[in-house]
Amino acid sequence: MALYLDDSEAAELQMWSSTLQLSELEQLEGKVELTKTGIDNYHAVLATRSSQTLHESALRYRYMRGKPSGHSPSELTALTKTPLEIVPDPLPREHWRYTGNQTANFTITFNGEPLAGAWVGLTSSNGTTLESTSDAEGSVSFPVPDDFSRVMPGHSNNPKGEFIVRTGHVDNGRLYRTNLTADYRVDPGHWQSNGVALFMLGGGFAAGLLVTRRRNDPGVAIFAKVCFGHQAQANSKNLTRPFMPSAPRPSCVRCVITSSRLYTTPSVTLRRHKAAAASSSSSARALNYEYADGVDYRGLTALTSLSMAVSGRE
Repeated sequence: MALYLDDSEAAELQMWSSTLQLSELEQLEGKVELTKTGIDNYHAVLATRSSQTLHESALRYRYMRGKPSGHSPSELTALTKTPLEIVPDPLPREHWRYTGNQTANFTITFNGEPLAGAWVGLTSSNGTTLESTSDAEGSVSFPVPDDFSRVMPGHSNNPKGEFIVRTGHVDNGRLYRTNLTADYRVDPGHWQSNGVALFMLGGGFAAGLLVTRRRNDPGVAIFAKVCFGHQAQANSKNLTRPFMPSAPRPSCVRCVITSSRLYTTPSVTLRRHKAAAASSSSSARALNYEYADGVDYRGLTALTSLSMAVSGRE
């Protein structure tokens, strides 16, 4: 099992197990082989690099299999691992993963305490960029990008994306900057809603045939009621024509509205993210970069200067 460290020069690597045991890791040209601990649950992989004026860190949580650890992932996230830290709140677990159109919550801490007013940015491997600031409790939220260019039914048929969350802070003339990387997946609502839509379309076609061919069969009204509700039952009594929806169906099944859901392209979804961000002070939004210490934190998007990041690519 391996992870990869971008910009790995002079970086030191450590791993905390789910039981909070610390071990040192080695990397060869950026490839980090993870040592098996024999216990399950999330482990934290941390890369650090520091000088007198700069401290950089990159963090990633990795699930490993083994004997039950008897510990909760919240114990691992609560552990202070680096001065400036982005803490998942909560860390995805069991059958839940970061997926498009969900909200991802994080807490920014400095020396173990919540850090208010910190610039935080999220960038996805598919090109989405979002920004926000932490609130008084150090909390910040982002919509998980739904920016996959091609969507196929089923999780296994869609490649995962990665996002990186970044932040920075100046304390006593020293700059701290850190990032957290994680996988995210396609919103399953795309194919789940499409499946319902296909079922409804097929059911409507079958009901229409039954109503047309067996106009005097009382079972028709019962079938229509089960599939389409009371309005469909009323329509089935009008035997001059088959049941039809009140509005024309779109020609593309991906655009069939079911349960108030509409399949959208990544660009439409991104516009929706931006609209939601603009209307909410607690979500990702544009910021004014005026800081008393004179540091322009947009430069921390050059946490590409901390391009040191732990990647999960295989």
